[in-house]
Amino acid sequence: NGEPQQEEDAEEYGIGEEVTVGNLTYTVNNVEEMNELTMEFMDPLTTEGKFVVVDLSITNNDQEARFVDSEMFRIIGSDGVEYSSNTEADMYVNDDIGFFLSEVNPKMTGTGKVVFEIPADETDYVLQVSSGFGWSGGEYATINLDD
Repeated sequence: NGEPQQEEDAEEYGIGEEVTVGNLTYTVNNVEEMNELTMEFMDPLTTEGKFVVVDLSITNNDQEARFVDSEMFRIIGSDGVEYSSNTEADMYVNDDIGFFLSEVNPKMTGTGKVVFEIPADETDYVLQVSSGFGWSGGEYATINLDD
């Protein structure tokens, strides 16, 4: 078929690149894969798969404070399967509560880590970010997590 292929938002973003979705701008600073997460005074958190720890910054470009939450992020596997963040694991990698219902003021940037538990053999996955939490969401972009 000779029809031109048109895909909206087919732009590929990578680690270290700014991605604006709605009034939020995301930057993935670092990605690490681990089999175990440790925290002082807590039993280690282990998995039969692997943990993907995504360190990212979110800048609020809106006129008012915006809630951000780890539920705004998904890992999408090479087969299209979506993986939600693991809020229990977020405690192990953040000095505070990370992005659990935290508020970012206008023109300010929040930084934190979000953890996903995915199968050990999953390799070609991307991070999906949302334009907002709950009703303020609805727009999405994907960030390639390969260096």
